[in-house]
Amino acid sequence: MSGDSENLFLDENGNTENSPTKDFSRYSLNGNGSYSKGGIVYEAIKLYAEKNPEMSAQKIVEAWLSLSINISNLIETDEMWNRRKELTKDARFESKSKALTLHNGEIIHISNQFNVNRIENFINCVNAQNWNIRIEKL
Repeated sequence: MSGDSENLFLDENGNTENSPTKDFSRYSLNGNGSYSKGGIVYEAIKLYAEKNPEMSAQKIVEAWLSLSINISNLIETDEMWNRRKELTKDARFESKSKALTLHNGEIIHISNQFNVNRIENFINCVNAQNWNIRIEKL
């Protein structure tokens, strides 16, 4: 990755100060909704968690990380997230992900740091799974 500019998204659509053209694409989940890049990622992982209520936070994180999606910290357990929070000097750290409370009360953190390339990679990886989760660009 080139410098920190990769991580300085200004909005939930993945636009940065340096984005040559702003992209406000919207996405649907299983044919429903109209979500931003960060929103569709959150909703897809939330749906996966709802379909698998018996899974622990650790197992859900492992399942998603096994897809090798090209974004660091795509999904983290609360413990992983808190460890990174202690070490960071990033004043915007907490705004770069969204917490999701699972059926069992555990918390996972889902990144909202998606640009056009990252969201395309995410969609391709998720749609290739046999999870009955289908994301489409509107």
